[in-house]
Amino acid sequence: MVVTSSCATQKWTEPAAKAAKSADIHRPPIRTPQLCLYGPNAWLGNLNVSMKGPFANLLSNLISQSASPCLSVYMATHPASAQAAEDRIRLKNLLKDAEARLGDSADWLDGPRQLLEDEEFWTHLSNSLLLFASPDGFEVVRTPLPFAEDQALCSRYCLKQLIGYADHPERIHLVAVSSKHVRLFECSTSDITEVPIPDTVQVASEFLGSDDREEEFQQHSVHARSGGTIFHGQGAGRDEEDEHRLRFFQHVARGLERALGANGSPVVLLGTQENLAQFRSAYKAPKDLIEVQGSGDHANLHDLNRSAWDAVFARSRADREKALAQFKELEGSEAGIHDPVAIVQAASTGRVRALFVAPDAHVWGSADLEQHSFDVADEWSVNAVDLLDLAAVLTAKHGGAVHCVPKDQLGALAGALLFA
Repeated sequence: MVVTSSCATQKWTEPAAKAAKSADIHRPPIRTPQLCLYGPNAWLGNLNVSMKGPFANLLSNLISQSASPCLSVYMATHPASAQAAEDRIRLKNLLKDAEARLGDSADWLDGPRQLLEDEEFWTHLSNSLLLFASPDGFEVVRTPLPFAEDQALCSRYCLKQLIGYADHPERIHLVAVSSKHVRLFECSTSDITEVPIPDTVQVASEFLGSDDREEEFQQHSVHARSGGTIFHGQGAGRDEEDEHRLRFFQHVARGLERALGANGSPVVLLGTQENLAQFRSAYKAPKDLIEVQGSGDHANLHDLNRSAWDAVFARSRADREKALAQFKELEGSEAGIHDPVAIVQAASTGRVRALFVAPDAHVWGSADLEQHSFDVADEWSVNAVDLLDLAAVLTAKHGGAVHCVPKDQLGALAGALLFA
């Protein structure tokens, strides 16, 4: 009963016969992307939202569905299968809590509960598990990206943590550099694939010993016999070794320029400090490169992928810290606000330049988008709207940035930097 995609997302329908096969499964209809919001006894309108980032497709699918109520679960998991039992129990308890809140209307949770019996699923965990369920069906995502622990049961999916990754690329390229070989990888947040570099010899010994280099080698040999430079392997010095390595790097760099010249995704270079310095002198790519010191010779693919994404996330965190510092300078003024209602009102009219929100915080209320009217509720109800999450969606709709920041760092549940 599972349909699996390459991005480690699984789609399930609401309870059906176990004999159903993946290829025959009925999937919830995909509608024109719009956000269908519900408040207590009120239709709140539609929003056309175009999402970006590694979760763009997932966001579009979740936003397009109008069934209510919606359960959103974000939980950390353990890639090691030895701890999978602990993760399974935690999800079981979260589903029990949601069932208790729903009472007699909890039948649609039978589908997600079937996941608890899927032994294969629990042997292939990553760093985080996301579950989004409604009466229309549910989706499960396993991802190496970190998410704050959170559970929400309300009128719509809580998506601010996914939206917080909108400024991240969907894919990146990793170039693992060593004096022996250079390897190119294409990385998503869930997989990594080695890609051949076109028209390029990627192993140093093969390049230096290839037939098309024979004449060059003969020249070096003659030079050596005449008292000049000696070929590496026959008593060569450090300078000759550097020269051969540079020629190899220049050869590979030309191939990379052909392969990645028109590509817009970030490129991460992994290697020792010495190799990176020499490779950068050979690789004249105009794009900004991210350097990571280390060796990829004996690392497994999972570790290589994690190293590449960690480097990209580190840069994104630096951008977030810069934006947060700008907010702190204006905090308390008309351009730097904390009040949740004022924030969502500003977001609804496109006045939020950057939204900072605690990923596990919720402010329950109701909203009327047509009237730009938003109210905080006295308590949670299954029909409530999370105003902080709504602010994130509205900010993204109008092109603003959404940053998930821990509450202790932000000093509040949310903050917004407004356009002047």
